[in-house]
Amino acid sequence: MNAYPGLGNKKMNLNNERPSGLARGHGCAALAASAVGALCVLEGRAFEMRDLWAFSAGPVVLKPRFTAAAGYSDNVYYLPSDSPLEELGLIKSRDDVNFVLSPGLIARLGRPEATEWVEFSYRFDQILYVENTDSDSSNHYFTLGAGVAGSRLEYDCNNSFQLLNSILTGYEATLGGVALPSGNVERNNFNLNHNLAYALTAKSRIRVEGSLSVLDYTGSDLQQVRYLDSMDWRLRAGYDYSLSQKLRLAGLFHYGQQIQSSDTPNRPDPPQSDIWGGSVTATGNFTSKLSGNVRVGYEYRDFEDAESDGYPLVGLGLTQRFTEKTSLSLNYNRSGGVSSTSGAGTVTDSVGLGVEQILGTNRPWFLNASLRYIHNDYVDQDQTLENFRVTLGAAYQLRKWASLFINYTFELGERTTFDYDVNQVNLGLSLGL
Repeated sequence: MNAYPGLGNKKMNLNNERPSGLARGHGCAALAASAVGALCVLEGRAFEMRDLWAFSAGPVVLKPRFTAAAGYSDNVYYLPSDSPLEELGLIKSRDDVNFVLSPGLIARLGRPEATEWVEFSYRFDQILYVENTDSDSSNHYFTLGAGVAGSRLEYDCNNSFQLLNSILTGYEATLGGVALPSGNVERNNFNLNHNLAYALTAKSRIRVEGSLSVLDYTGSDLQQVRYLDSMDWRLRAGYDYSLSQKLRLAGLFHYGQQIQSSDTPNRPDPPQSDIWGGSVTATGNFTSKLSGNVRVGYEYRDFEDAESDGYPLVGLGLTQRFTEKTSLSLNYNRSGGVSSTSGAGTVTDSVGLGVEQILGTNRPWFLNASLRYIHNDYVDQDQTLENFRVTLGAAYQLRKWASLFINYTFELGERTTFDYDVNQVNLGLSLGL
């Protein structure tokens, strides 16, 4: 009997070809070394090197960026410790080394103090594996934002578009109950956020907000069997009041829907859910050194032809700045969602703690450490998901436009059916302003 139905006895091959002329590992290392050498030579010339990373002409600013990194993971596919996939020949190696090349660009129309602005960004990630070459991937990330502010009316939007063909990793994969290596999962992710505010007085405003999130799995038949396409939209309306120059209080009511669908014949779509609720949020500076937001509320979720549920909404994002170079952040969030494989409703608690420290002035070190814990309950199912993650990082600023960085991550996932642990290390060079 095949322990992993749908995979058969074949290795995964999603036909990801290596870009011509780029050798495994050696080409990435040589490219990064050549870039550093060339930049050191150019810096001695007449122009400032930082001008290469920020072009401006009137209100238009262009900022190219580039990152080259090498990493190692002892569990590339986030598998359980007793998984036999490597012994069965279904994957080439449980652990692997990867190389990432990430060119990008930020383009902005409008000066920082302008009341009208548009900003666009793009990043391309080319990920190459030494052993698991079938999992090489190319990923595209776009963002588009804009804002207009008049004497009373204000509008801003923030949109992101992701065209991905990478391995589903960590919490994103196990949330859907995936115990197998995902291979390269083709998916498109779109997030749209639009906000409109009208000032009634110097301190009070009416607000209307809308958001749309779409996740579309566009890959092979196997992926379509595993995953459900999803759409989540919200409309929010309410009122906010300025308690002080740096602190605002907002009360918003919201309504929306979570809809999932299957592209697989004869697989019924999960019941859609109608969502409504309300919340009160305080945003700004609570003291001279403590800033962020605090949100409390309640949400009710009504599933079509299924049981309904309600749960408190809690959001906390606070940063305490002890000095100009030392800060501590705390985040907590409680919200509802749906599983990308079963369509079951979930209630998620997420808490995070982070510390940042800057050492030095001319060529500073940036040190950071963070902890994250997620607990996920599946509604009307005897199933839970827990995820714990520790990240340690350091970056050395060679110039204003160039930094070397190293990161270490440990992740532990536990659920009713299996658990996993992963150690990862990444070392790289980042260029750009």
